[in-house]
Amino acid sequence: MKKTVLLAFVLALLSTPGFVGLVRPVSASLPVHNIDSGLDYATIQEAMDANETLDGHTILVDAGIYYGHVSVSKSIALIGESKVATVIDGNGTRKVVTVTAQNVTIAGFTIQGSAPSDVSSSGIYIGHSNGNNISHNILTSNRNGIMLEYSNNSILIDNIASNNTACGVILRGSNNNNIVGNNASNQEYTGIYLDSSNNNTLAGNIASNNENGIMFWYLSNNNTLTGNIVSNNTEPGIYLFSSNNNTLVGNNVSNNKYGISLTFSCNNRIFHNNLINNLRQVSDRSWDNPDLPPSTNFWTDGYPSGGNYWSDYKGTDLYSGPYQNVTGSDGIGDTAYDIDENNQDNYLLMGMFSDFSVTLELHVQTVSNSSISDFQFNGTAISFNVTGENGTTGLCRICIPTALLNVTYKVFVNGTEVPYTVLPCSNSTQSYLYFTYNHSTQEVIIIPEFPTWTLILLIVIVLACMLIFPRLLHDYIFNI
Repeated sequence: MKKTVLLAFVLALLSTPGFVGLVRPVSASLPVHNIDSGLDYATIQEAMDANETLDGHTILVDAGIYYGHVSVSKSIALIGESKVATVIDGNGTRKVVTVTAQNVTIAGFTIQGSAPSDVSSSGIYIGHSNGNNISHNILTSNRNGIMLEYSNNSILIDNIASNNTACGVILRGSNNNNIVGNNASNQEYTGIYLDSSNNNTLAGNIASNNENGIMFWYLSNNNTLTGNIVSNNTEPGIYLFSSNNNTLVGNNVSNNKYGISLTFSCNNRIFHNNLINNLRQVSDRSWDNPDLPPSTNFWTDGYPSGGNYWSDYKGTDLYSGPYQNVTGSDGIGDTAYDIDENNQDNYLLMGMFSDFSVTLELHVQTVSNSSISDFQFNGTAISFNVTGENGTTGLCRICIPTALLNVTYKVFVNGTEVPYTVLPCSNSTQSYLYFTYNHSTQEVIIIPEFPTWTLILLIVIVLACMLIFPRLLHDYIFNI
């Protein structure tokens, strides 16, 4: 138990912004330390191969450059003093770090210099190995940054993979992995690549300035892609080839040649994504070849949840309701966005979609043509800033879980109360509010408004206390 707490503490330190490095053992003369056996070693591999190093041990590596290759065949935690200053360099040959054991942790290293031509050559290569934690590393100047091959149930979190000649992160035949908060940018080929890999979650990653941002290739099914930033890629931002039943939700996809490309890929659920200024927002490769069957997918989560935001939509929002025939705006475009003859977004969003996690279960979601920042919930009030071009009109549709605030509301913009509409689509689990304002940078605050009967009850209680307490105090004093 103490060992688990210590390892968690070390990983938390490595993920802290501005953290420089772990403290070296004071008496150590050699740079590699097994903190369980108390023994020190000259090289990482020597520490790994030692008979005294057992499954469950932690090996701490001082800052420095370590040339050569590391083979991890024991279930250990390998921790670098600083991910910037603790470097493992393969010198342009083979795989740099190879993991074949189960339940391995690798954190706090720069790993570079794998062989440039071998297809599976990587900074970290994980083969037929499950339950690993690869976090807080820098992978650069390799063929692939991190590669999982036939490896399941692992976590890749907060790694930086850049300037690799193939892919930043690649999964081949690997299932049920979590790829979270990584930056896979500036690769020559693809940021994050899944090949025949299922049931993986990719959340909160950045995939920018690659040829392809994120690619699902050949029977990569039932994966979830959420909250990722995919931008400035020279080909597709997100590309699905022969991959079905995936969920793409809440991603920002901007300034790519193609926002989302699909070939032979059907029954994917694609909603709440922001598609902004892509040269072509969606491309179905079968469009260019009439002999190929088209891809048919679901581009909306229904009403009132909505579909996607399309920066090139030219329609209006004058009506509301499931049929968009009731007077009044609701943050949903009045006419559908036609993608092709087989696909359309029937409930496209009139502003960019944002999702703010208040608790693990409760999220506040907004649709706004403003940039939203500094979102906070202090237990009783919601606040955030909105920014847009001066002189234009801002709009915001906010969905508030009733489990968070189940009341009537007051909405203030820069301290001035503004009118809002409670949309008819509100129900017992969530309230939809819609309001507008003049653009600049404004602070929005949403607070509860107590109903009249509640105020009356409070007044009655206060008056009763004023009448009763003095009487009780008098009786107490004169009966002592």
